[in-house]
Amino acid sequence: MRGISVHVLFAALFLLSGGCSDDSPNTVKPPEITLPIPPQNFFVNAGAVGEDQDLSIDCWYSIVVDLGHPAELELGKEYAGSFSGEARRTVLAQDGSGISLMPLVAGEIIVQVLSQDSIELYIPINEGSGSRFWENLALFKGRRSGDGLWEGQWNCAPFDLNEGGWVDTVGIAVGNWKIDLE
Repeated sequence: MRGISVHVLFAALFLLSGGCSDDSPNTVKPPEITLPIPPQNFFVNAGAVGEDQDLSIDCWYSIVVDLGHPAELELGKEYAGSFSGEARRTVLAQDGSGISLMPLVAGEIIVQVLSQDSIELYIPINEGSGSRFWENLALFKGRRSGDGLWEGQWNCAPFDLNEGGWVDTVGIAVGNWKIDLE
């Protein structure tokens, strides 16, 4: 009798352990989170106005972004794409003298949707440029806005230029950026 009860006990344990496996339909799994998907084509528009050391600063940045298909990250999704557009930085003294630079921009962009409320736009070519202006255009961190798109804050810093009579070495304006559909 004792041998039968041991076999019954092993059979019962075997059945119980099978009910606890991950293959069981009764296994509780965490809910899957569906991340927001950025539009395949969108605009990033930014503006910053301020004063620093008696200088008035007016900056503007506008690009159009074209994204490819997402790659899965451990936390979030990543989209590679391209962008083109233009930037502008105008710095004027009280007497009206100053500098206004308006470069055309284009290149590769990486967009990471990190959570329901967090996005990063990364422009690799701007990183390590040696210019605070471009460095501040390398990474845009943002959050979801009321319209379901994203927005954030950015700094418009100097081009760090001082040659041939062209000088842009001081003055930072803080402004906002936003993803727009038109």
